[in-house]
Amino acid sequence: MLVDILFITETKLDPSFSIAQFDVPNYRSFRKDRTGRGGGILTYVRSDLPTRQRPDLELQHVESIVIETTVCGRKWAIVCVYRPPSMPNACFIDDFTTCIDKVHVHFDNIIVIGDLNYDLVKPDKSQPLHTVCDIFDFTNLIKTPTCFMKDAPPSMLDVILTNRPSLLFNITNSTCGISDWHNMISCVIKGAAPPPNKRKIKCRSYKHFDEKVFSA
Repeated sequence: MLVDILFITETKLDPSFSIAQFDVPNYRSFRKDRTGRGGGILTYVRSDLPTRQRPDLELQHVESIVIETTVCGRKWAIVCVYRPPSMPNACFIDDFTTCIDKVHVHFDNIIVIGDLNYDLVKPDKSQPLHTVCDIFDFTNLIKTPTCFMKDAPPSMLDVILTNRPSLLFNITNSTCGISDWHNMISCVIKGAAPPPNKRKIKCRSYKHFDEKVFSA
């Protein structure tokens, strides 16, 4: 499966790690290093996709990366967010609403993806997230638990929020084998991304090679 844009949260990376250590051929990377408020975000974007990072729109106190991309003439803002469990609800709501208000000025189509550490399985534990979804008319496309911590009941901490649910499909929520407790979640934007560039390699065929003739 070809991945166009990949967000990884809680990378635990800091400036002591060179970005060259995480280079992937044919992808550009954007990085938000670990701080006292988060565990780090790493983003990979196909190098031939028309995308750019928008640091001017990112949250100030909540760890985030905002990517601008265009699919079939529609501009999208994709916001990856990691909220640590210790962050006060009031701080999150204030920072999140400020960010999305700015994003709405430039974009009609918005996706918010990430680990917000609000358990949507328990309405009483996730009211702040329901509040911001009501404010911005966001729909959460993830419907089943995403986190399976040992000796704890399954929880739904990871979300894909959007104000354009009809333009997204093929929603997945599956184990990937490389995370601690979290599943990998994903979606597809309706439309056609440009196919990846293909390299042409010329080589000599030795199918009919005759060593004796060659050495004569």
